[in-house]
Amino acid sequence: MLEREEIIPLSEDVFRLLRDLIKDYCGMYFDDNSKYILEKRLSKRVKSHHLNDFRNYYRLLLYDKRRDEELSFIVDVLTVNETYFFREMNQLKALSEEILPELKNTNRESKKIRIWSAGCSTGEEPYTIAMMVLEQVFF
Repeated sequence: MLEREEIIPLSEDVFRLLRDLIKDYCGMYFDDNSKYILEKRLSKRVKSHHLNDFRNYYRLLLYDKRRDEELSFIVDVLTVNETYFFREMNQLKALSEEILPELKNTNRESKKIRIWSAGCSTGEEPYTIAMMVLEQVFF
């Protein structure tokens, strides 16, 4: 029988402190509905440092000499860490069937568009977008 992973409770005030610290460190923002994500994904880190609660973990993140190392680890734990071609087909379908045709019709003179692909570790997502844009232009 598998044991359920123990999740350490994260109070609202410490959640906001952690959330703001993470945002200041790397720009990732977690809204009020994301408390459970931090609680679930960071409980192992709290335990790995032999701490009882998130308040002490927050203090560790502020004052420990390995602060930057731990914050880097947090970024890894909280991000998707997944990249591949044609990821998220529903979004790509909306891009190819709705957004690109509209851009093609409304942007005839300039023929320039800028597309930002956030969070793509090895580049498959922007290459996918580029292929889709080229398909719209030439076919």
